[in-house]
Amino acid sequence: MTASRTEVWEECTKFIINQVADEDEHLGEVKNTYFVSAVLENNKKILLFRLDEDEIKGMGGAWRSFNITVRYATSNDENSVLVTFNRKFKPTNGCCCGSGSAVTVYNSSEKEMGEVQQQLSMMNSTYRIKPNGDVDEMKIEGRSACWLKCLACLYRYDTYEIFKIKDNKGNCIGEMGREFTGHDTSTSETNQTADSDRFTVTLNKKISAYQKTLLLGAVICIDFDLFEDNVKSKVDTDHI
Repeated sequence: MTASRTEVWEECTKFIINQVADEDEHLGEVKNTYFVSAVLENNKKILLFRLDEDEIKGMGGAWRSFNITVRYATSNDENSVLVTFNRKFKPTNGCCCGSGSAVTVYNSSEKEMGEVQQQLSMMNSTYRIKPNGDVDEMKIEGRSACWLKCLACLYRYDTYEIFKIKDNKGNCIGEMGREFTGHDTSTSETNQTADSDRFTVTLNKKISAYQKTLLLGAVICIDFDLFEDNVKSKVDTDHI
């Protein structure tokens, strides 16, 4: 008996998020699409979800607000929204320190599931994952935006970044890795060059599908906050 995508998402401890940034010819902005695949024990990958950026508002690049909808990857039904990630523009308190952006996660009934909050310092970026109800908090920790920008100046696209995933007691329960995968036109409807990243989440313990959904929201927030430039209408400079 074949497991449903919901069951696969519940059981998987490793998943990959492939991101493609296309320039929207009507809006003159870079627009992101993400494809989420679960990695099974035999290293077989199952495509689960497609994430579409539905709205582009305000400032460009990393600072823009967004509304991202999550659907099953094989669904063409525009009303089949499973989860929504919503971020309103929130400036940081200073260049590299203070509180940063926040992403609110909603289920298909538009009920709030929790929030991802960015905390900044000179050396590190911390993303607190705060579920509603009695679900345990988590956090993701990695290098600060300042450090990443410095590395980008030296190595451009060749940086591979590791972020630690920790539970509410500070124990490391997994890692999230980000790598630049190059320019690709195969998924671009306009046949323009697309900028692509891959995020790989590997957990050393099982967490609930609810927590994984919020964790997915944190990965999207990290992509916008740390790996995009504030440059409009230039796909080739969208990511560091």
